[in-house]
Amino acid sequence: MKKTTGTRLHLVALTVTALTLLAGCAEPGAAEWVAPDSKAAAAASPTGPARPKAVTSACKILTADAVIDLLGGTSSTKLKAREAGVEDLGEGAKRYTCGYGRDGAEPFALSVTERPDPDGTVVESIDQIADYADGQVKRITGLGDGIDGLTYVKDNLRGAAVAVPYQMQLRIAVFIGPQQLPHDKLVEVVQHLVTRL
Repeated sequence: MKKTTGTRLHLVALTVTALTLLAGCAEPGAAEWVAPDSKAAAAASPTGPARPKAVTSACKILTADAVIDLLGGTSSTKLKAREAGVEDLGEGAKRYTCGYGRDGAEPFALSVTERPDPDGTVVESIDQIADYADGQVKRITGLGDGIDGLTYVKDNLRGAAVAVPYQMQLRIAVFIGPQQLPHDKLVEVVQHLVTRL
């Protein structure tokens, strides 16, 4: 039971970290998401690094250019990624957080946690995020063997979470943006993250 409670607190803290990044930097209207034209969305082809042996940065896992491509920005869309640093969570776990935005507002955030997971708690970890989201949760299927993910709406924000095992580690990523961000765009973000975690 101690491990479950610790994991739950850890996952809630992960989501709260991303929410804090958003709340601290948002201005009225700053979290607006505007759907791209279909030509720009069709031309998008996210790029980024392959799966690292160790996580060292959330911004390297999901670059600002990848966020633009995945969410359907145009050639004039500009976002900057800002690494918030590393947080030592104890027991070998670390969290990295990246905010994405411009002009002082960061309507998008990614938190990536890497922790030892010899017991394979992928589903349990995502179930706990679903419990925290409390309601508007949609499971994402077809992510691959041993990988679990979901999207959710909470506190006027829409988020996506994915848990990916890597050797004896568990990598959990939570991406958060404005509530009007479409579910299918968050699924694309999760699919991209699976290849990078």
